[in-house]
Amino acid sequence: MLTKIKYKLILFFILLGIFPMASIMIVEYFNYIDALKARSFEQLRTVRGIKKREVENYFSHTREELRLFAKSKTVIEAMKAFKKSFHSIEQKELSKEYSDKLKEYYLREFEMNVDSPDKDTIDFLSLIPKDPKSISLQVQYLIGNKSLFRPLLYHEVHDKYHSTLSEFLTTHGYYDLMLIDDETGHIVYNVNKEVDFATSLLNGAYSQSNLGRLFRKIRYSGVKNQTILCDFERYLPSYLSPACFVATPIYDGDKKIGTLIFQIAADKIDAITTSKKTWREEGMGESGECYILGNDCKLRTNSRFVIETPNKFYEAMVKNNYNPKLLSQMKFYKTTILFQVICNELDTLTGVAPTAVRTTKDYRGVEVLSAFSRLNIDDVKWSMLAEMDTDEAFTAVYSYRKRAFIIALFLIFILIISILFISRSIYKPINELANAALELGKGNLDITVNVKTRDELKALADSFNKAIAALRDNRNDILHTNQLLEEQKEELEMQSEKMRRLNEEIMQFNSHLDQKVADRTIQLRSQNKKLMEYAFINSHKLRAPVATILGLMNVIRVTPSSEEKLKCIELMERATQELDDVIHKIQDILYEAEFNDE
Repeated sequence: MLTKIKYKLILFFILLGIFPMASIMIVEYFNYIDALKARSFEQLRTVRGIKKREVENYFSHTREELRLFAKSKTVIEAMKAFKKSFHSIEQKELSKEYSDKLKEYYLREFEMNVDSPDKDTIDFLSLIPKDPKSISLQVQYLIGNKSLFRPLLYHEVHDKYHSTLSEFLTTHGYYDLMLIDDETGHIVYNVNKEVDFATSLLNGAYSQSNLGRLFRKIRYSGVKNQTILCDFERYLPSYLSPACFVATPIYDGDKKIGTLIFQIAADKIDAITTSKKTWREEGMGESGECYILGNDCKLRTNSRFVIETPNKFYEAMVKNNYNPKLLSQMKFYKTTILFQVICNELDTLTGVAPTAVRTTKDYRGVEVLSAFSRLNIDDVKWSMLAEMDTDEAFTAVYSYRKRAFIIALFLIFILIISILFISRSIYKPINELANAALELGKGNLDITVNVKTRDELKALADSFNKAIAALRDNRNDILHTNQLLEEQKEELEMQSEKMRRLNEEIMQFNSHLDQKVADRTIQLRSQNKKLMEYAFINSHKLRAPVATILGLMNVIRVTPSSEEKLKCIELMERATQELDDVIHKIQDILYEAEFNDE
């Protein structure tokens, strides 16, 4: 029982002290998490908003730049000149050397630079154009074999405009610039000579590519000053790298003479989303990033991690059992564009809300804070996402939690020490009082409770000690009284024995006296008649006090009451005194009678 009280007190104080403290710390901890999460989300919203506007402005500026460039005198004259010079090439058969050189280029140099799990399914020979004009220009410009150059008007036009168009391309950061004949669909000029050069986008090998579809769409729209953007797709002429194009018609007055197409460099968009790799300077820390996600859940920009720590990134993708085919392509092309799929974002992007924030797992399988928003870019359905690892976002929380844990341990230690001290100051006096009560129940009155506190327990202990002292005094008084009674009892027994012997002597004396009186009654009748009668009467008076004394002795033996014993003793003393008086009287009478007898 005492142990239970002790632990109840300790448990009560622990709950009373630790529970409120723990509750406050837990509430403050979660409030801090919510506040930090809100701040982190706000930061991500801000970054996302900035990047969103920059990307939208980039494409808006690109469209405007494309329209203005298509209206420029340089482009209009170049379009007409390239178109005229291209079709001025005679459609005569070329020597076998041209075909062999081009075949060798496609099977060696071009095929070697294409790395894809689907490479074995590509018939590279089928990509070689059949049009002699296309073959002639590809051999001269792709292979660069000047020994095979023929004097063509096209070369003069190319030399005239190539430096200007190439400088424009370099200055404005596009990957390629193309001039396309609307009538035949031939790419009559592009700055970067790839295998699509001089081929037709209407019926050539790349007519079903995103570039071919974009060309046909702008060709059949017939809207002046229109710009159309196509989404990223892997483009075979660029060695299956992701490619994105934007197109606009070229008008000479009211007559449409061709199409101008820019191939957008993915690096240009990456520079916006990565802030030219200055994530830390923008407050994105070690894990924050922005990227563009298409409606097919594939990235349209590069992941920060494939740029900064590619090996670590690939290891994480392997651990997540990512598609080995896509991972192999990602490693070869060193890009996540179209190769990184984020399926868990599909529900968000197809939802109703144009913007949202949430906590989710990213493509690495890491929990992140994510803020997304749809991009307002015509012709494509893209979304901008800004993300940061929750571990990094909550670094301050983890530091706070560590500090709070240490402080809590220290406070709990101090609290437990205080609780043990306070509990001991309470249960120790109670324990002593309880033990004293148990000893008192066993009849031990020689106990004292020593409580040093200055509270109600001290008063209770003092009262207990006073009660014990009173009981001890009463016990001593009773023992003393019993001792006196025992002594009086022994004395009474001695007096009783003495009375008994005296009574026997008196009885013998009475008997002797009666006999003697009887013998001498006649003789002394006349002379001592009155005296003998008086003696006889007084002799009978002896019986009353003796009987009284004997009766009182019997009462003393059987009565438990000390007061009654004391009363009996007083009565016995009176009876004894009366008996002594009678005996003295009898002795005087007998003496007188004996004197008379003599």
